[in-house]
Amino acid sequence: MKKIIALLTFVSCTAMADSITIRYQTADVIGKQGQQQYSLSYNHSLFKNLTTDVGISSVTVDGTGALSNRIEAGLTPSYPVLNNFTLYTRVAVGNKITNTRATSYYAVEPGVRLPLGPFTASIGYRYRDSFEDKNKDQTNTTRFGLRYRIDKTDTLSVTYDRMRGDSNQNAWSLGYTKTF
Repeated sequence: MKKIIALLTFVSCTAMADSITIRYQTADVIGKQGQQQYSLSYNHSLFKNLTTDVGISSVTVDGTGALSNRIEAGLTPSYPVLNNFTLYTRVAVGNKITNTRATSYYAVEPGVRLPLGPFTASIGYRYRDSFEDKNKDQTNTTRFGLRYRIDKTDTLSVTYDRMRGDSNQNAWSLGYTKTF
């Protein structure tokens, strides 16, 4: 019996969809020069309502060439409620590396998703902060997103982030996700 349960668990975990997302973001940084960001992430479904992800991003500051990179890993449980709503909370840890320093941080992002035919609308809030007080990386981000599922394996997305805290910016991003 234990072997059957183990086999069913293995098959259900490996049958879940994995995906890769590429994203471009442009940010209007309040009182400073704008930023361009490129990111790549991999998402794996551990179970029906639990996913894990890992990603990298690179940001350049317009006109200066200043560069920062982030490496981040997250875990997202989700809970279907009512008819179509899904509540989620993503928790993540990562490293930010700039021209002058490196710092570790954590992030928590609760939110809600609502499927509307081939579209999925989402609203979330992200709190991010450095593990060390001396490294200023505390932000509060309100996030609005819309995804369009082209077919079973291809999705386009647009996201608007309003970030306040140690970084004050408004950002738009475009993404493409390939599910396999």
